[in-house]
Parts: sequence; C-alpha cells; structure tokens
Amino acid sequence: MIFGKLPDEIFRPLAGPNRHVFEKVLKQINRIFGDEENPESDALRRDSVLTEIHQILISEEHLALTDEDSTSEEIYNTPSSAAEYIYRRLLATGWLEIEEEGYHSFITPNPYATLLLEALLHIESSEKKSYGLVVVSILSHIETAIKQPQERGMVFLNAVSATREFSAHLRGILFSLKEVQDLLIKTKDPKEILANFFAEFVEGILIADYKTLNSADNPFRFRGRIIELLRQAEMLPEIKQHLIEHYKEHYQIDAENAAYRLQRDIEYIIKIFKGIDGRLNKIDSFCARLQNRVDETVRFIDRTMPGASNRIADLLRNLGEHLDDTEDQAEGQNIPAPPRTHQLKLFSPFSIYPPHGRKEKPSAQVLRSRALSPEAIARKNIIRAYMKKRAFEPMRVVRYLDTQMGGRTVMHAAEFSIESVDDLISFLLIRHLPRMHGKGQFSANAFSVQRKKTRIETEWVACSDFVVQRRLDVK
Repeated sequence: MIFGKLPDEIFRPLAGPNRHVFEKVLKQINRIFGDEENPESDALRRDSVLTEIHQILISEEHLALTDEDSTSEEIYNTPSSAAEYIYRRLLATGWLEIEEEGYHSFITPNPYATLLLEALLHIESSEKKSYGLVVVSILSHIETAIKQPQERGMVFLNAVSATREFSAHLRGILFSLKEVQDLLIKTKDPKEILANFFAEFVEGILIADYKTLNSADNPFRFRGRIIELLRQAEMLPEIKQHLIEHYKEHYQIDAENAAYRLQRDIEYIIKIFKGIDGRLNKIDSFCARLQNRVDETVRFIDRTMPGASNRIADLLRNLGEHLDDTEDQAEGQNIPAPPRTHQLKLFSPFSIYPPHGRKEKPSAQVLRSRALSPEAIARKNIIRAYMKKRAFEPMRVVRYLDTQMGGRTVMHAAEFSIESVDDLISFLLIRHLPRMHGKGQFSANAFSVQRKKTRIETEWVACSDFVVQRRLDVK
C-alpha cells in the first residue's frame, strides 16, 4: 500500500494556502541533504536547517503565512517566525525526522518522502526523451544478460525497469497531447495559440528524436532483435535457469515464483514492443491535429483587412435602417443584399480551407533483381580482369616467384624469364616485395630479396641485380 509507506499527512503542506512557500523550502532542503561534496549532509543540526529556511524566506516580498492547523488567526510575517513554523510543520507532517545520537539530535529527511519529492521534481522538469537512446539501452541490457547469463544476468532487471519507464512516458505523451489540444481549442487569441503551441508542445512534450520515428533511422528498428533475444531467453534452459537464479537472489523468493516473475517480465517487454505501432499512430494523429490548428492560425494571423471592422459596422447600420418593425420584418422583403467586399474569397466556396492531411507512409514494394544480359556480364568480366592486372599486390609477385623458382631455394635475377607484360611487372616488383602490403603480404615473408651493387641488362629491362632466396623456416 502506498499510504503504508508514506506518512498520513505528507500532502498537507502542499495542499494548503502556503504551498508555494513550502515548495521552495522542500526544494532547497532536498539540495542540502543531497550535497555530495558535504559528507555530513545526510544528517544536519536543527540550526543548519532553520538557517536554510530563513535564507529562502528573506527573498519573499510579501511574507504572511497562516497557521493551517490552528483555529487562531496568527500570521507569521517575519522570516524568523515563519522559519520556525515551517520547520515544525515539516516535522509534524513527516517530511523531516529527528534522529537521536547520544546527547545530540540531528534532522534527517524521511526516505519515502524523499522519493516522493524526487518524483514530483521529475514531473516538474519533464525533460525530453530520446527514444533512440532508450531502445538501444534496453537492447544492450538484454544482449548482455543473454550472452553472459551467469555473470551478468542481473542487468536483465534494468531492461525491465527501462521498459516500464519507456511505456509510462509514451502514455504521458498521449495525455499531455490531449491537454494541449484542449488548450488550443479553447484559446481564441492567435498569438496566445502560437505561444502555447511552442511552450507546451514543442518545448514541453515533443520527443527529442521525434522526427526519426517514421524514418529509416527509426529508433524502434531494434525491436525485432529485442524480441528475438527474449524468445531465446524463454526457450533455452541454459539461459533461463541462470536468469531465474538472479531473480531468486534479487527478490528473495523461491524458484517457482522467480520463474513466474521472469516469464511475466519477458511477456511484458514483448507486448510493449509489439504494440508500439498503435501508440505511435495515436501520437502522430494528435500531432497532425495540433499542427493543423497552428497552420490555420498562421494562415489567418498575417491576413490584414484594413478597415474591415468599419465596413462591417456600416453594413449592419445600413441594414438596420431598412428594417421595418412590422411588415418588412414579418415578410422579410425589401431587405437589401449585403454589398460585396473587395475580398470575394471570404464569401465564396473557395473560403473553405482543407487542412493538411497526414503524410502517408510509402507502400511496401517487392524488389526484384533483373537478369543481366550476356553483354553486361562480359563487360563486367573484362573490367574485373583489367582491375586485377592493375593491382600491385604481394600475391601477384609470390605466384610469379613460385612459378619461376619451382623447387629451387636460390635464384639470381638473370635467371628469371619474362614472357609477357604481366611477367615484366612482377619481375620489377620483386625488389620491393619486403615493403609491399595487401593480399599475400604474409606469403611474401617466405622469400628474402638481397640486392647487389651490380646491374643486369636484358632485352626487356635494365635494373640492379638481386638474389631471391626461399626461407625454409617460413611456411
């Protein structure tokens, strides 16, 4: 039960006439008790707490706190008296507690009240959510738990927790969108409509990566992988058993209840990610209606009609002069037609402006590979052969050396034969073989090339002499 954990009167300071002052005080108290730089911030002396409250009340312009529980009409209008009243009030309603340590008394926050305050502060901040980061985080936790279920299976609980927060945030967006839609419908001032749209919708509700929800970089593209991993955890005993052990250790329950909880969490995550399309469609529908409302506002807000109000007033005045209280009013005759204005569009069928429709997703198409013609295949083969000849890779030289040397271990440059252009290129690259990189680099280590100071001349080429030796210790 919620109220079994929280004090019974925990909400009274936030529901009375002094709630705005209590809000400021609770925020400041939450900061000083959570000061990581001060190791003694977990428990403070009474004077320290009163000093912090007093500093907040000094900045209040009109300080007049009334005692909410007393029937007297006493008003605390000085920082000192108001600080004492707020301190007593927070102790009485359970926000603060007195902890005795020997002869000293310390003030500590109620742990459950602290959780409540942090939840309220989170609602106030309403930070934008990056769904790409959330989904990738869930996937990372599940992958880690599946790959190492015995050592790191505990992180599966983080995936369940992140999924619950993710689902709750989606529901919150839907409810917030309904509130913004109702607010825009009730608002008549165009400037106020635009202000509310950007303040409440764009800055307060819009998802951080909302534009990618229907694109190729959709953050939910990983949900197939998530469901696949969950099915593995559900079906493979060697994974499921380790996860059950982690559930037993975490919740301090028996094996049967741990297996039930694990199965329930697996089905919950699968259900959330399978039903994500329906929620996204609702969000898109609300966004489309809000954008149509703003489009209409922008379309008419900049349309000026100089003297329109005066012309309409004259029209109604002239119409009233021609109306007769007796016969003309009864029969509806002799009533002049309204004069035509300069902007005929306002009174024509074209004045009905159709709203922008939602962008439809492109229909799925089956991609079929077309068969290549024999000419195209022959052209590709010729290009492939040409590029292969141009590639100066170690493997090309290694093949040439294996062909020329055969079973020999040592061979001089003058003993190599050159019968084609390919042989010539391979022969010229022999001297550079130790420094060549690429395909066949490790095979080239089987040969040692030693240069000489002499030169050789053939009908093909003139170059420095060298000797190639096959290393028998390298395979």
